[in-house]
Amino acid sequence: MFDIRIERRGGPPIGEIIIGDFREHFAPGLMHWTLADYRASWLRGAARILELGYGRFLIAVDAPGEGLWETWACWSMDGRVACCKSILLPSLTESYAAPQDAETPPEDDLARGVEEPGVDYQWCALEDIADFERRLRGDGVQ
Repeated sequence: MFDIRIERRGGPPIGEIIIGDFREHFAPGLMHWTLADYRASWLRGAARILELGYGRFLIAVDAPGEGLWETWACWSMDGRVACCKSILLPSLTESYAAPQDAETPPEDDLARGVEEPGVDYQWCALEDIADFERRLRGDGVQ
């Protein structure tokens, strides 16, 4: 199972990412990006994983050059996908001009197929990412 969603029920928006049996809530902040921006980004991320073997899902975006951005970097390996949470801080990482630029940092390609000791990976099937992409496009059962 793989899913990312943001809900607004009268209060601040709350997001949830599901990777296999793992679930985590996050605060997406909608000051700089809309729900449609997130959805489009997730669609691009899923497509990259399916086409290139690696991609990144942005789940909390701050203003470019400010705050932090929460992401999940993902690499496919033998029909499975390893996902790890990644924080981008302008003071420690590149200050991306736009959130879309942070979707494909060059190091993602280099990290493909490499498992770092001490990194907490969450795993799902590559087909789960394909199903997520279909649902985002509206081609599957919601």
